[in-house]
Amino acid sequence: MTQDGSEVSKGVLRLDGQVAIVVGGGQTPGQTIGNGRATAITYARAGARVLVADRDLDAAAATVAEITAEGGDAVPFRADVTDEADIAAMVADACDRWGRLDITTMSAFRLPVAMPRSAKSRVRLSTGSWPST
Repeated sequence: MTQDGSEVSKGVLRLDGQVAIVVGGGQTPGQTIGNGRATAITYARAGARVLVADRDLDAAAATVAEITAEGGDAVPFRADVTDEADIAAMVADACDRWGRLDITTMSAFRLPVAMPRSAKSRVRLSTGSWPST
């Protein structure tokens, strides 16, 4: 059992009863699956209830449709991570809906500048650092 109460057994992640927010859980058009959508689907398959947040509500809803088609519990949420009010509303929605929040995953950002190798060990960004994408 991990520190947060989830179980990892023989490479299988179990998140039964936990609540997750995946920011950037929508999908840009194309043949591949993005990290956010893949994470949201993986969490749901592991038993988590997932709030799929994205600037594009339709993209978030498409991810939710995939999750619910497999019997998972998920809802779409429109949020822009450059807006602190959106972030607060997203967290409040998950907590109001499911009474808790256990996992947050950020999959929606581009670093504003190229980073030298020496900067890989630690990056500090304020909400103002998140460019609109």
